[in-house]
Amino acid sequence: MTAYVSLVWVRHDLRVADTPALDAAPYFCIFNPVMQGETFVPQGDYVRRWVPELERLPAVWVHKPWEAPTNVLTAAGIKLGVTFPEPMVDNRASRARALAALAE
Repeated sequence: MTAYVSLVWVRHDLRVADTPALDAAPYFCIFNPVMQGETFVPQGDYVRRWVPELERLPAVWVHKPWEAPTNVLTAAGIKLGVTFPEPMVDNRASRARALAALAE
């Protein structure tokens, strides 16, 4: 099939037009939530609205507060594990496990 939107694919009288995300390899759709936030909402407006604990963090750290320096966290009133949870998922390890499972 094809991964291109708006491409008309004709085979044996089967017509698929304007079909988004048709792809025989779904593992390409593993999204990293940190990268998605940094790419599409770089200033962190969405995060600040729905996670008020992070509203005082600088934009560079709002999508990954666990990587912020201690002095930045302190200035924002955040103490990891107390006022804001530690990360529950290691995105790199989760992606690797998902790719391995999909490869089987």
